[in-house]
Amino acid sequence: MSVSISLGKQNSLKSTIIISLVFILFGVLMITFNTTSLNKSRNWVETTAQITEIRTISGGSSATHEVRVKYTFNDVKYENMILDYYDSSMQPQQIIPIKVNPSNPTQFMYANMSTFTGLFIGGGCMIGVGVLIPAVSIYLRVKKKKKVNSALVEEKASDENIEEVTPAKEEQTPSKKEQTFLKHKDE
Repeated sequence: MSVSISLGKQNSLKSTIIISLVFILFGVLMITFNTTSLNKSRNWVETTAQITEIRTISGGSSATHEVRVKYTFNDVKYENMILDYYDSSMQPQQIIPIKVNPSNPTQFMYANMSTFTGLFIGGGCMIGVGVLIPAVSIYLRVKKKKKVNSALVEEKASDENIEEVTPAKEEQTPSKKEQTFLKHKDE
């Protein structure tokens, strides 16, 4: 029986570690993606675009959205361009901020920094959860082990009809400093 219990604990520990690593990996990927995007667009020019169309594309259990925009950059019009971002507050004809690559104006991205901040926060939360999962797991294991050990001690004591005796506190003799203080206090 102890073999199956220890194998179960090992599998549980492996599962906990794997789940934690998945959370940490996704958090690191979110932050890395965000940092890469910010670095890539650092020298891009901010301008505005107008949403021309939002298409809902059904796929299985979830739907994705394709946002098409038009913008003008260096007196050249770019139309029917697909934005790599969707927010439920977006509406056709809405003006949104974008960043355009001056070297290749067909490259552009949504310029709302709250999106990138959200990715940083989300990535940090994923890493935090990845660290918390094993910490909570270890805490619960230690707590359970203490409870089991306490129950075993109680069971053994009741089996042997042994009463627990609280040891009496030993009187401590005051240190020399305390004796000097007490002597001067009484005077």
